[in-house]
Amino acid sequence: MTWIAVAIVLLTVGVYLQVGWADFVTFDDPVYVSNNPVILKGLNWETLRYAFSSGPEGNYIPLVWLSHAACVSLFGTWAGGHHLANLFLHVLNSVLLFYFLRRITASAWPSAGVALLFALHPLHVESVAWIAERKDVLSTLFWILTSWAYVRWVERPSKLGYFWMLLLFFLGLLSKSMLVTLPVILLLLDAWPLQRLDLANRGFKALWSREAWKLLVEKLPLFALSAAFGILTILIQKTVGAMSSLSSLPAHQRLSNSLGAIFVYLRQMVWPDKLSAFYPISWDFHPVFHIVGASLGLALITAVCALNLRRRPYLAVGWLWYLVTLLPVVGIIQVGGQSHADRYTYVPLIGVFIALAFLAEEFIYRWRVPRVAVLGVSACFLGGMATLTAAQTQIWRDNLRLFSYALTMDPENPVALLNIGDEYLKLGQLENAQAAYSQGLKYSTSLYLAHYRVGYVLELLGKYDRALVFYRKSYELKPGFLGVNQGLGHLLTRIGKYEEAAPFVERIMHLPDAAGTASDRVNPVTSQVDWALILLSRQQLPEALKATEVALGRDPKSFYAGVVYGRLLYEAGRQDEGNRQLDKVWAMKPADPEQLFNLGMAFLGNHRPEEARHIIERIRTEKPDSPWLSQGLDKLERADPTLTVQTLRSLTPTAKAGSQG
Repeated sequence: MTWIAVAIVLLTVGVYLQVGWADFVTFDDPVYVSNNPVILKGLNWETLRYAFSSGPEGNYIPLVWLSHAACVSLFGTWAGGHHLANLFLHVLNSVLLFYFLRRITASAWPSAGVALLFALHPLHVESVAWIAERKDVLSTLFWILTSWAYVRWVERPSKLGYFWMLLLFFLGLLSKSMLVTLPVILLLLDAWPLQRLDLANRGFKALWSREAWKLLVEKLPLFALSAAFGILTILIQKTVGAMSSLSSLPAHQRLSNSLGAIFVYLRQMVWPDKLSAFYPISWDFHPVFHIVGASLGLALITAVCALNLRRRPYLAVGWLWYLVTLLPVVGIIQVGGQSHADRYTYVPLIGVFIALAFLAEEFIYRWRVPRVAVLGVSACFLGGMATLTAAQTQIWRDNLRLFSYALTMDPENPVALLNIGDEYLKLGQLENAQAAYSQGLKYSTSLYLAHYRVGYVLELLGKYDRALVFYRKSYELKPGFLGVNQGLGHLLTRIGKYEEAAPFVERIMHLPDAAGTASDRVNPVTSQVDWALILLSRQQLPEALKATEVALGRDPKSFYAGVVYGRLLYEAGRQDEGNRQLDKVWAMKPADPEQLFNLGMAFLGNHRPEEARHIIERIRTEKPDSPWLSQGLDKLERADPTLTVQTLRSLTPTAKAGSQG
């Protein structure tokens, strides 16, 4: 049956190979790789300490962090390499799943069907094409390997065999805590297909027999590990606030969403349309009626499986596999603002695939369906599924495509709107970014982050008073958010409210370099320079110079620190040193219009208006729609009306002065 494994590899690679040309997305990829300064250093002792010493972003997943660091060592920041690593693991999982099922069932074709459904189903695209979901594909590898080690131990019991099983399970838990349900799945495999319980003759009585209790007792070390990691995960998620926003919802609403998600996944399995990177929770239905209807549906399916327990035990095993593995992520304990997520089906749907594949085998043999018909229908079905999966994979190719598609599915999707805003911000389209952020603010559950983003883009647009309103609201919602502390301190310093800025600036400047989490990154050097300006406002010029020197010591390439240092040197009577410092900064060839504006104003303050004019002209050439151009023109004209700024102004008829409100 090697050719079946080869076919699985070729089909899966053919569908997913396009991920090699995909980019990072702003949805969690910066947390795990692209904006994580520790991981971006590759594999080293610092990465090892980072991986095992904490649970950033609410997950204790040291092996995942190390796998990302290993990819950085191999591929650098080439996103395609990171994507291909996910693809490799997915292909490996699919092939191992086929061999594992064939080993325990002795049935090649149903096992191949399960493996192909697993490999090619569109619901699994998110786990493969999203770099941040490395934890799915990596943990599933250990899930299958642990199950295989368990089967070997059942066949040939030994202490060494049990140790290897425990070790593989432990490694899986270090990849994703969702593996806490694996001991229960091993109990299900005991019933079928390992037949360690006599279901065929004893039915339900076998579930309460002495043999059943022995099977439970032999797995107590596995259950102990599951309990430990389950408690650890809940504690970490509470610590980082991942459970704070929606866990306060009434229990009946969370139960309603959880029960609904079970059937949403089944519908999407059969008809995988309108798949999205994020599904917001909606309460457009009556929760009580929803609970009653979903409960009746669950009871009906469970009853059908129970009635077939003797003749078709794979139905009960597959259905319970699905329910049990969904339990940690179905939303009874709500983490995040999603109602459900495609990635949560990566392991659970294996159970449904098993039930369907072995039921299909039974009917094919019973009805003596011609092999040609079976192969023809299977080929058409797999071809259609592969086509859908390839199209869904294409959607994950870049950030703008991913979230634009999500907006077509739901125009009120807050995560999509905020990520679209991030993309516009990256492209320098500030007005579009503001519109997307403001729209996302209406629907976001992470209101502190949405307010911060609106405030940030308003600051870039020069609308400082309005930016302060949003920054302050973000701070009110989450005072511990480092980003808004730095944002408030920097903006208040910029508009001259130095003493109001001081507590926010001090809070950040004493942090270590590149402080915060990967999703709440701040730059203490910026706050150190802000502190220098606060000291200057207090007439403490020597102390301000020293503070700026400290900032440059921490980051010699800091543009902001270099510009302020040049101005302070000039103010201290060291004009030649100040001018040399500004020339040194100018040699860095800054491209950002705000940086250019700051440098131009520094040259103007050092009585070098011609250099300032050249810099403002460069902004006009490269970013004619930037608010910093209009501000630069005004400053330049007020400083020296004899300069030919009218020539510049005439070339920018659409430029408007930066609003302060």
